[in-house]
Amino acid sequence: GGTNAGTSNVVSNVTTDNAPSVPLTDFANTAETSTTASFSWTAASGAIGIVIEQSPAGANTWTASSTSGALAANATSATVTGLNPATSYDFRLVVTGGTNAGTSNVVSNITTDNASSVPLTDFASTAKTSTSASFSWTAASGAIGIVIEQSPAGTNTWTTASTSGALASNATSATVTGLNPATSYDFRLVVTGGANAGTSNIVSSVTTDNAPSVPLTDFASTAKTSTTASFSWTAASGATGIVVEQSPAGMNTWTTAQTSGAILVNATSATVTGLNPATSYDFRLVVTGGTNAGTSNVVSNITTDNAPSVPLTDFASTAKTSTSASFSWTAASGAIGIVIEQSPAGTNTWTTASTSGALASNATSATVTGLNPATSYNFRLVVAGGANAGTSNVVSNITTDNAPNVPNNPNVPSSPTSSINSGSGSIAPSSGTTGVDILVNGKVESAGTATTSQRNNQSVTTISVDQNKLDNKLASEGSGAVVTLPVNTKSDIVIGELNGQMIKNLENYSATLEIRTARATYTLPAQQININALSAQLGKELNLQDIKVRIEIAAPITDMMQVVDQAAGKIGLTLVAPPTDFKISATYGSTTIDVSKFNAYVERSVALPNGIDPNKITTGLVVEPDGSVRHVPTKVIFKEGMYYAQINSLTNSTYSVVWHPLEFSDVAKHWAKEAVNDMGSRMIVNGTGNEQFNPDQDITRAEFAASIVRGLGLKLENETTLFSDVKSSDWYSSVISTAYAYELLDGYPDGTFRPMDKITREQAMVILSKAMTLTRLKEKQPVQSTDGILHSFQDAASVSQWAQSSVMESVQAGIISGRSATALVPKAYITRAEVATIIRKLLQKSELI
Repeated sequence: GGTNAGTSNVVSNVTTDNAPSVPLTDFANTAETSTTASFSWTAASGAIGIVIEQSPAGANTWTASSTSGALAANATSATVTGLNPATSYDFRLVVTGGTNAGTSNVVSNITTDNASSVPLTDFASTAKTSTSASFSWTAASGAIGIVIEQSPAGTNTWTTASTSGALASNATSATVTGLNPATSYDFRLVVTGGANAGTSNIVSSVTTDNAPSVPLTDFASTAKTSTTASFSWTAASGATGIVVEQSPAGMNTWTTAQTSGAILVNATSATVTGLNPATSYDFRLVVTGGTNAGTSNVVSNITTDNAPSVPLTDFASTAKTSTSASFSWTAASGAIGIVIEQSPAGTNTWTTASTSGALASNATSATVTGLNPATSYNFRLVVAGGANAGTSNVVSNITTDNAPNVPNNPNVPSSPTSSINSGSGSIAPSSGTTGVDILVNGKVESAGTATTSQRNNQSVTTISVDQNKLDNKLASEGSGAVVTLPVNTKSDIVIGELNGQMIKNLENYSATLEIRTARATYTLPAQQININALSAQLGKELNLQDIKVRIEIAAPITDMMQVVDQAAGKIGLTLVAPPTDFKISATYGSTTIDVSKFNAYVERSVALPNGIDPNKITTGLVVEPDGSVRHVPTKVIFKEGMYYAQINSLTNSTYSVVWHPLEFSDVAKHWAKEAVNDMGSRMIVNGTGNEQFNPDQDITRAEFAASIVRGLGLKLENETTLFSDVKSSDWYSSVISTAYAYELLDGYPDGTFRPMDKITREQAMVILSKAMTLTRLKEKQPVQSTDGILHSFQDAASVSQWAQSSVMESVQAGIISGRSATALVPKAYITRAEVATIIRKLLQKSELI
């Protein structure tokens, strides 16, 4: 009845159990192994799913466990698998559905060690001092703790050693500190947890004596006269004998010096007698016995003249021609060297003049040669040593013009030639052309002409080569010929000039072009000019014969000389050879392109002046117009009776040779002392301040990139890098850009470089391997298998797959070695001392230094 008569909608309602869900509380551990744990529980009523969860003990970070089989909803036991040995876990049972739905009680379960735990056997000593000992080992798998223990040798009474820092569970090296000097210890590594749990092999290490001989370093000059030199030093502890030794400065030929009296073993001063006036000596103190036994620092001491130096005032012109000027003077008393200097009149820019023969120290006359006709010069005599040491009066001398005296010389043009724009100043009209010989594989060929001219007040000699004669000679000599343009004149600038087709022919024969002057030799493989690329830059479809290629060796202009001098003075360098410009240019019409960069090292040999000690040559430098300098790989060679600085570089620029000795005080007793000081002197590696190097400090990826770029002498690139974490304002931006441009390094897959991360030994070896390609060292190595080269290292298997070939190549080349005979330790961070050592070995093995 009623308006709502009928049946309503139906509601289906399932209610929960009268009793609330009661999670299981009897979840219990029944057994365990090193990698499994077994559990039991009462069946969960009405459950629709069961899982066991695990967490590192106490961490409350739960994940589903792996079990030996799928768990049925009515299961009452299970075994968890895949656990780590000697590791603590928490476990619980999670039930879905039924009256026991929810999370059970938690069971804490510590698994036992695997019976097959293999303690490390490559724990090895890598270095020691009087108070410390360093060790390395392979990373312990799954370790949760690592300590080094020490014991007095043979006593088997072990205590935890103090280390220079806390040891991470994945550490592979450490230094034990606080040891007593001259004491023998045993050491062992104790690993907790993981597959290498237990005690490693024992290493017996004897530290050095705390009182090693420390030669005195404060030997100092206190006074000097014309025939004596006085010195002081701190008393030598325990000495049994002391002498002062002397040597002519820089000669390193030592003899016992005469002193004003016998030197007592506890003496702190002495006076050397019997010296020559105005003569330079080196002195050192030699101590026998005691803690300061050995040779002290060297002191260079120049004695003064008996009478004040009186420079000569009678230097006078006696004759002149168009290309020479003769002079006379009274003999300089006690002189040890004499030179004549010349300068364009009124400019006060002095250079050593060429003379018709070497000047003896007692000479009283000489003739200056190689002068330009109709040119005004100033001259002066410079005396070294003796009572007349110093610079004489200046003589102004104008030579006559050569042209009116040779009207019928067939080699002189009847009218001046036009000026040529070489791209670096105007060349004045030629003053004469003569035939010259060139050499092809050392065989003389009359195939060149020499033209002299002036450019920016500098004398220029240009050697032009006859194409037909050169082509015929190349054809007869075959591939790999060396074509030499010898220039014996004293010109400021020497230019070898060939056309583009001649360069192409030289390339086709894989020939090398050599420009040889009194100043320097430029050895240039023709392929490095890359005439096709130059032609493309100058214009399409050019006739190569219409391109003029000029290879130039020159004395820098005055402004650049000042830049070099200022750069040297700013950073404390001693210039030991005049700066020299090396330049290559290609000209077509009015367009000139400079060749400033090569894809392989190009050799230049700079002649060292007579009297320069070859042992006092540190390196060659590139000096840029802005005054910045960079090291370029350099070594001193001796050929044809002269010393040369052989410089290898990938660029053209202004080069100089310098003396820049450097020693870091904290590497005096370090195994890498020689390499660190050598690389520091060459400005490849830098110190950390206060004459410190911190040799055992780890190095970052950015610092390693900077060191390898400096070592290879690469010119810095300023292009933006592709790495998201390297900003253009960062100090390392340009070195990373440069290393990337030369394909020396890569970043990470996420586009970062991580410049401030420490670099591992295997990461460094990957970069080294790429550097070996640039220096062409890699192509000299025989092909061997990785297993064959690395077989002696017990941890060879730990080398990452991506680094294996690079590690093999670095070890094979002898650039890097293990930290012990059996431990390569590829994943350890590389130290500053190791970096200095491997860069030095790279350059040495590549025959660049």
